[in-house]
Amino acid sequence: MAALGRIRLSPWLIALAALSFLISGSPFLWAGLACVFLHEMGHTLCARACGAVVEGIEIAPFGGVARIRGLEQLPVGRSVLVALAGPAVNALLAMICGCLAYALPQRLALWARLMDINLVLLLFNLLPAYPMDGGRMLCAMLRGRAGYARAQRLTAGLGVALGVVIMALGLAAMHYLGKLNVTLLICGAYVVFAAGQEKRGAPFSYLQTMAGREAELRRRQVLPVRTIAVRQNATDAEVFAKLLPGAMYRIVYVDDDLRVTRSAWEGELLGGVYNKARGR
Repeated sequence: MAALGRIRLSPWLIALAALSFLISGSPFLWAGLACVFLHEMGHTLCARACGAVVEGIEIAPFGGVARIRGLEQLPVGRSVLVALAGPAVNALLAMICGCLAYALPQRLALWARLMDINLVLLLFNLLPAYPMDGGRMLCAMLRGRAGYARAQRLTAGLGVALGVVIMALGLAAMHYLGKLNVTLLICGAYVVFAAGQEKRGAPFSYLQTMAGREAELRRRQVLPVRTIAVRQNATDAEVFAKLLPGAMYRIVYVDDDLRVTRSAWEGELLGGVYNKARGR
């Protein structure tokens, strides 16, 4: 990867863009990459405003990703807002291109193409499956009930299924149109790969949560301790889903008569949560 500050560009991407420009002289690929970059900048700025740490932006031939640390520790509303920020940027860009097409009709082809690119990015990223932003929003909304790791596995599984469907559409084009749709095949394969990686990484979400607590403690030198009471039959995953960033937690388990049956620190629950997330 070639790095420019916190922005990482794939060398394959640079080569592909340069080759496209040399062969056709068209700036559309570069313009499309600029739209992808602005999409990721939307995530980045919103994540920083919500208190998460942005490690960088990676732009590859098949899309981009903002590397955000601490996203799983944000409240549900903020997590959804961060995921929605990228598509919101594309919606804004599509409206701007539409206005420019009306105001500057001599460059109508350029504005129309850019508007199409942003509408595709907007709609595709709203699909409720990983690695799309819609999948991240769905995961954030499900984690309160299912726990973060289980919600992550579910939305990643939807992503794998979606990728297979996209590849199937690419193959179906050969039968119905007589021409193989390579773009759909490559996009589908990328979605399957990215969603599969997310699914395999689900058990580590709780480890990332504790790492975030540790980093916050080093930064602030002190963290408040909060005590919460839960029913004695609550699972470790259900308890972890209720914990908010910025504090260490002591969990008190009570029975139906509100008598304390046991207590534990959040770190003591980590092993059981991790093993359950891996299906052990």
